[in-house]
Amino acid sequence: MKVYESHNGKELRGKVANNIIYVYDSDLNKAKETLKHEFIEYLIDKANEPYRKLSNLFITNFESLVYYEKGRIVKALCGLI
Repeated sequence: MKVYESHNGKELRGKVANNIIYVYDSDLNKAKETLKHEFIEYLIDKANEPYRKLSNLFITNFESLVYYEKGRIVKALCGLI
């Protein structure tokens, strides 16, 4: 029995979730290829994690600045109207 999930209309052969690699192929050779693929993807994602954290920190700080500026503009315009 082959276990799989649909992903955008395509059969999902494997995935990584919560540091666990899931392989859905029933054919052993395909399963080995999927396992290698998912493991390499996992390693690359781990290597990219510091960049993702830095980007998220930048976005959060930028959103705070935008919120502050928006509040300042609204306050100034309320004084004019």
